[in-house]
Amino acid sequence: MNNILRTTASGFILLAAAACTGVSTNLPSDPAGPQLAVRLIPITTGLVTSAEFARPEKPQTSSPEGAISLEDAKRKGYDYRVGRGDVLDIYLPSLVLLSSPVPTNVGNTGTRESDRGFTVGTDGTIYLPYVGAIEVAGMTLREIQTRVIAGMSRYLKSPEVNVSVREYRSQQVLVSGAVTKAGFLPITETPLSLVGALSNAGVVNYQGSPGTVAAGASTPDLSRVVLTRKGVKHEINAQAMLKSSDLGSDWLLQDNDIVYVPSGGNAVAFVMGQVATQSMMPISPGRSTLAEVLLGAGGLKPDSAKASRVYVIRSDFVRQAKVYQLNLESVEAMVLADAFPIAERDIVYVAEAGISRWNTFLRQLLPTVQQLLTGGFLANSIN
Repeated sequence: MNNILRTTASGFILLAAAACTGVSTNLPSDPAGPQLAVRLIPITTGLVTSAEFARPEKPQTSSPEGAISLEDAKRKGYDYRVGRGDVLDIYLPSLVLLSSPVPTNVGNTGTRESDRGFTVGTDGTIYLPYVGAIEVAGMTLREIQTRVIAGMSRYLKSPEVNVSVREYRSQQVLVSGAVTKAGFLPITETPLSLVGALSNAGVVNYQGSPGTVAAGASTPDLSRVVLTRKGVKHEINAQAMLKSSDLGSDWLLQDNDIVYVPSGGNAVAFVMGQVATQSMMPISPGRSTLAEVLLGAGGLKPDSAKASRVYVIRSDFVRQAKVYQLNLESVEAMVLADAFPIAERDIVYVAEAGISRWNTFLRQLLPTVQQLLTGGFLANSIN
């Protein structure tokens, strides 16, 4: 295995060496067959601002509209407001009929079906025997209780009324992405927060540590959870919130909120050459930048790295390999590095100060590089 890794590294080193000459080079696999062209592309302001390298729209980091933290909600008191489609239970000890409007027999067992409750209609009302239609949509249970008592006072002296929600149907939140249980979560009498939704979706457990994911599922990236409210996206670092145990900014979710958990464990880039730590680094495709990857690798080796020859080798090719070069010795280099997005399975290679001498051996080893590249492309295609 180590020999294979060393051979693979050598192949990518030679590919970078070919690119550093500043001209196109062909990697022949069959002298009579087609050849794979290698093209060097300088990383410039024009390149990183082109449509090809447009980065995905980054969600806003501001607080969601009408944001209320779970802490504030608990301190001020949280009241669920009934909506259309909810099913209520209304119980009067002195009037059984009201709490069981539609009893029926089931089969020949003689067992009476439990009452169906009172469904809030599309007009926001429920219909009570003796009282008639009562507007309840948008009201708390206490407010509904007051209305029912007022209506029943015409028939009963000081009626006792208990109101509760049997089925929560009117308000819900969608959780999707790298979670074990994607789908809709109802908003109930218990405040539903962002962390609570993640917990219910199987992303984090109730102790606030990363939860388990299903076999073959993507690892969730809790540092970039996206909450979409009324069409506006807000990026929230739920991981930092959990690590610090500071749930003061754990937002209370609202009806029609969408919580998306991106994947963070399957996409990788390879960092090689004259860096402090060569590694296979997890990335967020299209969002992670060259600067972030280099920093994650510990930066360039000060004694041996050639700062003017930093390469990004893009592996999604058949006939042509794209090799991007950045000169980190220039003034605008770090700005460009932070603007250049890294794609999945990119190879970031920092050349050695004496890279020019590798060209002597390049022609002899090009067939090996061709095999590595072709094998990598076929493996990606099959996957």
